[in-house]
Amino acid sequence: MRNMRTDIFFEHAAEQAAQRGLYRVELHELAQAGFVRTGLEAGFLKAAHALKEAAFPGQIHVCAITSAKTGRCGEDCAFCAQSARFYTDLTPHPLLSEDELVRRGEEALASGISRFGLVASGGRLSPKEIVVVCHAAQRLTQAGIVVDVSPGMLNQEEFKQLREAGIGCIHHNLETSAGFYPRICTSHSWKQRAKVVQAATEAGCSVCSGGIFGMGESWADRVDLALCLRELGVHSVPLNFLNPIAGTPLAHYPVLAAEEALAIIALFRFALPTAHIRIAGGRQRVFGNALQDIFASGASGVMVGDYLTTPGMSMKNFKAAAQSYGLRLV
Repeated sequence: MRNMRTDIFFEHAAEQAAQRGLYRVELHELAQAGFVRTGLEAGFLKAAHALKEAAFPGQIHVCAITSAKTGRCGEDCAFCAQSARFYTDLTPHPLLSEDELVRRGEEALASGISRFGLVASGGRLSPKEIVVVCHAAQRLTQAGIVVDVSPGMLNQEEFKQLREAGIGCIHHNLETSAGFYPRICTSHSWKQRAKVVQAATEAGCSVCSGGIFGMGESWADRVDLALCLRELGVHSVPLNFLNPIAGTPLAHYPVLAAEEALAIIALFRFALPTAHIRIAGGRQRVFGNALQDIFASGASGVMVGDYLTTPGMSMKNFKAAAQSYGLRLV
């Protein structure tokens, strides 16, 4: 039997989230009541879904990415197969040509995807690489696809250059809380990442920024990340779940349980009631091909197709699964 008092607590929290935004202590209590103390509470997910429906009624937003530049990264992010410091099976390649980037974007568009991300490994794109990406983005925009870019740690003027080329969104994850970050990366600081998000925003760009979960972070770290994203004014938040890769320092970590991942989705919906919460890397490893639970927990978007270094679900298969659940893709 469901606990009606608990359900009322979650419903009230959702009302407060929509009206004024929840405080840190309230988000901590939500995580405790919704998952930590008693296991996953259905009322927690139901209230998160109601917040999602208020912001994006009946909609699931779809995007895809391609690895525009792969491997040979000098950073030491412990979860990432692209770091040159780790021995993985990854085959590196330099930035793809303008024509190849356009071909991949047009292929995505033909499959029904209207938002496509160009993701580059390494600390940042070089000035010459920025020009290539700008030219590809201009051509793809003319073809009718929204182009997002993960260019790394650029400055404000370089972000303006991308914005003027028609880039839809700059993607740059914070990855985790400021306090936990030194445990997963030492080659650059969390503050540097946050400054990149600020620079992109100040350049007039829309920003997509989120994190990765299942790396040993606490619920307090998860709350801290959500609040930092809110403070930075981020309105598109990808949630990734660790897919342990052989050769990386986190290769031995267990895959996050699906129920805990659903609770994370719900928590971020409460913290960011009007943001797009997009489920990205690690989705199939954690949830398999199940979609209904994800979208009943507060998510409003999903990444389809392959990820940067691991395979994903094709748009064709995703459409079929989504339609079986009565989901409307936009």
